[in-house]
Amino acid sequence: MRQKKGMTLIELVIAIAVIAVLFPVMISALFNPVANAVWGDQMVQAMALVQEKIEEIYATKANSSASLGYSYITSSNYPAENPVSGFTPFNRSISITEVSGTDLSTTSSGSGFKKVVVTVSWSGGNVQLTGVVGNY
Repeated sequence: MRQKKGMTLIELVIAIAVIAVLFPVMISALFNPVANAVWGDQMVQAMALVQEKIEEIYATKANSSASLGYSYITSSNYPAENPVSGFTPFNRSISITEVSGTDLSTTSSGSGFKKVVVTVSWSGGNVQLTGVVGNY
């Protein structure tokens, strides 16, 4: 009996077909974790930027100087940042509304409570944090 050397044409075609089917699966398995890691990193940065601005507003309220404090916390004193300085992929906006102390969705002038909504957005999504500042 004669020994077989090499591959037949049919074996070669089957091998190429199997590789053609598996190649896209292997490529997506490599790139999806990379994309998810980038998105996760951006989410962490966005959350830090939201927290930073909320804490800045809380610190402004705690400052008892004549030029700062509760009355300084208005939307006009916190303009939108497009992009956020030092973080070019991110945009940050701040909404400040005086609300009722019993219902944070009802606007109420002179109530002594302000709802602060900070939103950071980027091409991969957005993060929003809401806080309340009281005039006490």
